[in-house]
Amino acid sequence: MRKKFGFTLAEVLITLSIIGVVAAMTTPTLVGGYQKAKVGPSIRKFMSTLENANEFLVADKETNTISGAVADADEYLTELEKYIEGRADGTMDAGTPAPKDFVGTDLVGADGFKVFTLKAGDAFAVSLQAPDRDNAQGSYKGKVAEIYYDINGFDTKPNKIGKDIFNLVLDNSGSVIPHGGNAEAKAYSDATADAWKGSCDETTVTNGLTCAGSIADNNWKVIYRY
Repeated sequence: MRKKFGFTLAEVLITLSIIGVVAAMTTPTLVGGYQKAKVGPSIRKFMSTLENANEFLVADKETNTISGAVADADEYLTELEKYIEGRADGTMDAGTPAPKDFVGTDLVGADGFKVFTLKAGDAFAVSLQAPDRDNAQGSYKGKVAEIYYDINGFDTKPNKIGKDIFNLVLDNSGSVIPHGGNAEAKAYSDATADAWKGSCDETTVTNGLTCAGSIADNNWKVIYRY
């Protein structure tokens, strides 16, 4: 009689256990790597989307500035519904979890920012102000808004600056600029080149506010501990 070869139940269970342990060890790294890789492309896509919408907005309003096209953030986001698939979606302090900085401290000053949620689920919050023309350089017309862009929406964790939320600047010309990077220094005389160094680089991350500039200056890649 020929002997039958196969695995015993114990051997199968041991093998499955080993596979489970390996999967548990590697899955967080794989997920983290995927999230890290999508950050730069997500920011670039959003910036392009918003700049295109701004171009249509100022053209339709027959002006050349955001402040000339709209009176406040409410009107701005309502107008954007004509050019971006999404909706004006309330304010940061009305049902939307407040963002935190990179180390988990509540971000001061974000309450009251108007929120716009895009069709894909990402979102941004904005607060318009009088443009700072005194510090504008070249073709820029002055910072008119601060933007918090969340790559997965404000209702989805971790809701932290530098992790899934990134700080950008809206110029009155309609340009969108990563905060803390060289592009901001070229736009405004009061901004510092490489501002992210020492605050969002390979070895140090403070509050995360300059991480968008770090990513932009490093070929749209996350170089800091993520």
